[in-house]
Amino acid sequence: DPSPSRMSLVVAVAPGIDRFPLLDRLLRELHSRGHRTEALCFDDAEREFWRAQGHACSWTEPRRFDPSDARLARVPFAEFAEIELSRLGQRRTQRALRSAESRLRRIAAAIYDRFDRERPDLVLLHQRRTGAHLLAQFAAREAGIRVQWSGDGLLPGTMQIDSIGIDG
Repeated sequence: DPSPSRMSLVVAVAPGIDRFPLLDRLLRELHSRGHRTEALCFDDAEREFWRAQGHACSWTEPRRFDPSDARLARVPFAEFAEIELSRLGQRRTQRALRSAESRLRRIAAAIYDRFDRERPDLVLLHQRRTGAHLLAQFAAREAGIRVQWSGDGLLPGTMQIDSIGIDG
């Protein structure tokens, strides 16, 4: 755990616009206590929205997958693609699986690059359980970065927090 005198970097991965009031307050509270915060976004609209609200953002520019990138050798892309399609309620056809896996491969190196550029103290994943979120969790854990999942609690107005992402 970071000491109170040490400023931490907290990266919220693909924070949904649908959860803006909660995440905005959380990021602002962390910032007011001396921590640096950043939203790591996977699409332009999300990035522009969070920037317009005054939050620091980084953008994972999708790019061609490089099979020689050793950081990506252990990533279970096929498993994450299956989970993503299942959570979206989509049929798991070969074409759909290839498409989901291809999208994840395009953003993987960018996520690793972001974590390599400046290692966050904490990666925060809220409510969403997409393949990209699983990929960010995997990359963070590979880099030894703490991960915290949060989501709606069982009762109205409550939140559930866990470190392994099983609340959703």
